[in-house]
Amino acid sequence: WFRRMCVCVLASVARLKVCQFILIFCMTTLPLTYSKNEYKTYYLDDPSVCSGKPKTIFIGGYEHKTYILLKFSQTGVSSTKFCHLEISAPYNHHLGVAIEEMDLRKKNAECVDYIQFLPDMQLVLDYIRDFLTEGSGFLCGQMSSSYDINNTYVYLGNKKIKTLDFYFKLEPMGPNDTVNFTVAITAYRNSKKKCLSHEFDCGNYDCIYKELICDGHVNCAFDKGWIGLDETFCENNTTDRSFGLPFGSTIGMVAIIILAVVGMITGAWCCTKASHQSQERSMTNLNSIHTTHEDTFHNLIAPSAPPSYNLSPGHIIVKPEEADNMPPSYESLFPGGKKTEQLA
Repeated sequence: WFRRMCVCVLASVARLKVCQFILIFCMTTLPLTYSKNEYKTYYLDDPSVCSGKPKTIFIGGYEHKTYILLKFSQTGVSSTKFCHLEISAPYNHHLGVAIEEMDLRKKNAECVDYIQFLPDMQLVLDYIRDFLTEGSGFLCGQMSSSYDINNTYVYLGNKKIKTLDFYFKLEPMGPNDTVNFTVAITAYRNSKKKCLSHEFDCGNYDCIYKELICDGHVNCAFDKGWIGLDETFCENNTTDRSFGLPFGSTIGMVAIIILAVVGMITGAWCCTKASHQSQERSMTNLNSIHTTHEDTFHNLIAPSAPPSYNLSPGHIIVKPEEADNMPPSYESLFPGGKKTEQLA
């Protein structure tokens, strides 16, 4: 709020329209607030993600996210599909996996479609590793509960997994057949003493970020910790599952929405007020210009008053242009006497 106020003041000083600034700020800030706890989701029906060639995914990256989702849901796929993802943890972190939902076909106890997780082995090539171990093995069948942690395939995690190979294979299906799955992969840090203030202890000092608590996804998915601890006590903590966020975060979002609405109303009011003031200034300037032009016009057209002189009675006013055509005066002819004396 303080930063918003400072930027608004600077915008006003720079003579920007306050309404435009508030609208832009609200439109940019609100999505960022919502996306803070959103997972980076990779949809495996996207050819850029699932093309048959290995694709590397580094958890963290520029968004500093430590959790991702892998999702797939399609009906009536007519061709074979194969995916290979290489997923790496950030520095000083390891990976844990939780299968939240799955509906992959099986026939006679064998998987028709499957997903598989294979942790990398240090100093061992992948094809040798694949010969030595099957990792999680082929996983298929049905699972609908995100918290059904009693199934042996719900989690796969140990403190040695820094890089994980994920495989997904889908065979052609009938037009009405549907397959889907959702997998949450979380990077965690193992602390020798205790988790930091911004972290949550999943047990045995396996630490994840606190923002993952009660978010609707199992993030404590490590074999030596308490599996699903981050979601265990959420039913008593009023969790809003529709957003996948705790109640406190939802209240914060509501408050931000209210502030955004108030900001937009204030911006509209400021815009209207500024528009009226601008119109008044324009009318004042026009009136001033009109008055100035009117005065100038009158000064150019109105004749100046003739000069006044103190004249004796009987004095004839002669215009300058008529002076050359006038006869000589009596005084110029008889400078020595009056008219009556000379006549006598």
